[in-house]
Amino acid sequence: MRKRLDQSSRSLQSIFKVGTLWGALVIGTVDRAIAQSPPSSLHPCTSKDIPALIERLKNPNPNRGDRTGEADILLVVLERMGTSAKDAVPQLMPLLEDSDVTVRYYAAKALGQIGASAKDAIPQLILLLKDSNPGTRDEAANALGKMGASAKDVVPQLTLLLEDSDSSVHFYAAKALGQIGTPAKDAIPQLIPLLKEPDPYTRRSAAEALGLIGEPAIVAIPPLILSLKDSDSYVRSNAAKALGLIGKPAKETILQLMPLLKDPDPIVRSDIAKVLGAMGEAANVAIPQLIPLLKDSAPDVRGSAAEALGLMGEAANVAIPQLISLLKNPKYPYGVFASIKAASTLGKMGKAAMPRLIPLLKAPNPYVRSNAVYALRQMGASASVAIPQLMPLLKDPDSNVRSSAAYALGDMGAPAKTAIPQLIPLLKDQRSILGAAYALEKLGYQPEAMRKLQQEEKSRGLSEAFKADRGSEVCKL
Repeated sequence: MRKRLDQSSRSLQSIFKVGTLWGALVIGTVDRAIAQSPPSSLHPCTSKDIPALIERLKNPNPNRGDRTGEADILLVVLERMGTSAKDAVPQLMPLLEDSDVTVRYYAAKALGQIGASAKDAIPQLILLLKDSNPGTRDEAANALGKMGASAKDVVPQLTLLLEDSDSSVHFYAAKALGQIGTPAKDAIPQLIPLLKEPDPYTRRSAAEALGLIGEPAIVAIPPLILSLKDSDSYVRSNAAKALGLIGKPAKETILQLMPLLKDPDPIVRSDIAKVLGAMGEAANVAIPQLIPLLKDSAPDVRGSAAEALGLMGEAANVAIPQLISLLKNPKYPYGVFASIKAASTLGKMGKAAMPRLIPLLKAPNPYVRSNAVYALRQMGASASVAIPQLMPLLKDPDSNVRSSAAYALGDMGAPAKTAIPQLIPLLKDQRSILGAAYALEKLGYQPEAMRKLQQEEKSRGLSEAFKADRGSEVCKL
């Protein structure tokens, strides 16, 4: 059962992560149909291509692959069409009544991908919620959920699916109710019992849905607190996120979340830090427990803890020494993310962090120098005392440092005008030209010339991007 839930979308997920159909040719199933076509023979996809693609879905060419391969192509085409994909809705709707279960399944999936623009298909999708095939019921619920509040009138039918005989249908129905949001509040009494379902996927989606419904789900706080001790780490994370989304955080809730900062699963530790951070100063009681996470073995946890501290106001200034230590240890490649988060938080802390940041402008590691500059840049004009130390970095051997210093000086305003003579030579530095142009314009040096220079650079960048992406505009039939 769970294989049906996961495997049907894995190839598509891998395609969508790439972002272009041409990139998908090497990792998806689409290559079975169009890999033989050179880029020069391909053309952009439009609604006019949909009938041919639908025909291929109904009657696949055995030399190209089965219906799954054809459906992959159809779905990727719709994804690339964006808002214009709504023109395909009238052509997809009849497929929801096709005698072939595979066609019904992929038609529902395609309509879900189009989202709210496919709301005309809601009546047919409601009928599909009673389809004999559980996988098709899954996709019908999933499609309705992706239409968001447009599907609010379907809440009663989706709520009935929470009692379906197939647990994966519970998963998709709960997920859909969460996507509909607050209008799905009448389903709360049926969602709460799902927090105790044997299937962990169902528990995950139930917790997530209650959080997305928001404040009306306040009655679910006690069972969600119990879910913080669930055996499944994703359930624990989703329960924590839900508690953070349901109304004003109560101190009792915060105290219940804090022990999970020591959860064995790094995903949970990271999620709990984010939830506490989103609660802002109300969660200041957790600061002593967040500080040790700045040395966590997982980079994501370190980054989430740093980000959370940056949302807790002046009380978090006690963490400045530990944040400086994190900034100084980027541990390339994965630790760079956490180091940047530390820099961002230190920037929010302003003058309190400045005495510890300025010496780092001379650090041997270019990542450290760049991150220290980034932190000072967040402070704007209030960090103008650092201008004398920033100006030498315009000649730094590392291009990222040079560019970062230029941007920072630009954001410091009038006090940084003394740096103009050092910024002008960077206009001939291809790796620092945008930072220099940005700073010079902000400082009032020949703004028209700088705008023209930036526009030329943007046009050159767009031209290169267009050339690189030409092969992605694929709809060869």
